[in-house]
Amino acid sequence: MIKLNQEDFCCNAMYSHLIGPDGDGCEIHLNYTPNTREFSIPYKSKRGGGVQLISHCPWCGFRLPKTLRDKLFHTVEKDCGIKTNILTFKTDKRIPPEFKTDEWWKKRGL
Repeated sequence: MIKLNQEDFCCNAMYSHLIGPDGDGCEIHLNYTPNTREFSIPYKSKRGGGVQLISHCPWCGFRLPKTLRDKLFHTVEKDCGIKTNILTFKTDKRIPPEFKTDEWWKKRGL
């Protein structure tokens, strides 16, 4: 499990709404995916599921960092010789653990 700190967020409102007062999330369903650096709002499963990526903080309007999804797949292919995509990434056992977290992009200064 990845531990997020208050300094990982653009404002106190986003932090408190995403993490929740007890550190275990809250009723507002906002997701953060560390390895692609994406914030999203999930759709209800009875409506088909999926997520809507967001580019700005809903509370303060701050422009969130650009997604690294395409860069992730390109880097895995370039550095590891593994061609992957959103459908195969999670189940491909050949992908090194660093690419499952934010380690890969922090290490590369992205």
